[in-house]
Amino acid sequence: MFRDQLLEIGSQQLAFTHQEAKQFFDCRLSSPIEAAESSRICDDVSGWATALQLIALSARQNTHSAHKSARRLAGINASHLSDYLVDEVLDNVDLATRHFLLKSAILRSMNDALITRVTGEENGQMRLEEIERQGLFLQRMDDTGEWFCYHPLFGNFLRQRCQWELAAELPEIHRAAAESWMAQGFPSEAIHHALAAGDALMLRDILLNHAWSLFNHSELSLLEESLKALPWDSLLENPQLVLLQAWLMQSQHRYGEVNTLLARAEHEIKDIREGTMHAEFNALRAQVAITMVIRMKRNGWQNWHWKSCRRAGSIAALWQPRCWVKCCTAKAN
Repeated sequence: MFRDQLLEIGSQQLAFTHQEAKQFFDCRLSSPIEAAESSRICDDVSGWATALQLIALSARQNTHSAHKSARRLAGINASHLSDYLVDEVLDNVDLATRHFLLKSAILRSMNDALITRVTGEENGQMRLEEIERQGLFLQRMDDTGEWFCYHPLFGNFLRQRCQWELAAELPEIHRAAAESWMAQGFPSEAIHHALAAGDALMLRDILLNHAWSLFNHSELSLLEESLKALPWDSLLENPQLVLLQAWLMQSQHRYGEVNTLLARAEHEIKDIREGTMHAEFNALRAQVAITMVIRMKRNGWQNWHWKSCRRAGSIAALWQPRCWVKCCTAKAN
């Protein structure tokens, strides 16, 4: 029935399930660990049997209770896994393959174009398929075989080795990755690499062209990290980035910081009151004021507080300290 047939079983089919990982640890540890702990560890190593074995061996060498051992399992395996991967993988491949692995590992996912740009290989797809055939912990991410990624543990290991072995080249490798991601229309991935490269000019240019789209897709943490990486002078030269930072604060309910930021920018940016950006600053102030009024009304504040603020000249007057004092005094009475 099975004559002349070959069945290929990959790493994903060999991966342990949560239940299998729990049974594995129960057989190898002197005291059982909770199912939730074993499931978390299994997820950390993506069910990789060798990693689970190394973790179990490490845990058996310490004298802590089962509960403490479980909390320490993910940490104590790092050196063991590193030694294993150096001895069994990196030291057994040729130098060209070693450099390919180290350079490509900076990519969280990869395809032909990315590999060609980052590693310099003429045929990225062919190289990826070759690495997959060699069993070097490369996994397909889609049915078409266009996108690949490394096993999480192996990828983390390679990125660490890349920092040691290719430190001088690393910024340029990240710049190449950022350029390739941008060429394929993935600005958020490009930002990750621009940050890693420490390239403020590249980061600024990506944000100027794509930040609002990312904001509308709720990439708020990435945008905040990016803006923090830019010098204040760069923000002043591009007031739209100041406005973006203020909108991020507003979206995180950091209302008190919004006006502080806008006031500082208005003080330091020459002629800002003559352009449209000043109007956008005031529009955001109005948005914050409206939000605060809605919150006040929900908390039982009376309608005349809203009317008194309107009489102050504009809805933005809600932000002025005198108006707040009046409202607070009325509330107290």
